[in-house]
Amino acid sequence: MRTFKHIKGMAVYEQHTAAMLGRVIDFCISSDGSVLGLLMNSKGLFKPHRLIPAGAITGSGEDCIVIVSEDELLPAPHSQGIYYFESHHSLQNKYVLSTEGEHLGMLENVYFSDHLARIEAYELTNGFFADLSEGKILLNAQEQTLSVSRDAIMIANDFEP
Repeated sequence: MRTFKHIKGMAVYEQHTAAMLGRVIDFCISSDGSVLGLLMNSKGLFKPHRLIPAGAITGSGEDCIVIVSEDELLPAPHSQGIYYFESHHSLQNKYVLSTEGEHLGMLENVYFSDHLARIEAYELTNGFFADLSEGKILLNAQEQTLSVSRDAIMIANDFEP
């Protein structure tokens, strides 16, 4: 598993031409927590950011991300129900609440599966001093029912830290 902070800044290459297409700058999820893809800046002046759909990633190692073709890239979505970790409708530092009415912490990072198509875990913080004394909270994402809004992230009752 790798964190988003690890993959941010990774170069993205096209498999058949070995051309570097850009670098990862963010990731995108839907309001139910499904990974839509990675947001990539584009090489060149005045080129818009593009979305690498999760299914288009054929390789993701320690040094770069590989996709089959540049044709698979999509315009970056900015509609209702689409959230990014750091940019548009940011998830980072958003409150995470349980459906039982408990404040679990603030979202600090996410852990991805090896192919970056699925979030495996959420890393929560309750602040610097709480992290020193109690440690950060790691929630297994596979067992969670997630709802995201512009105000908070809600996790179903059956969560286990």
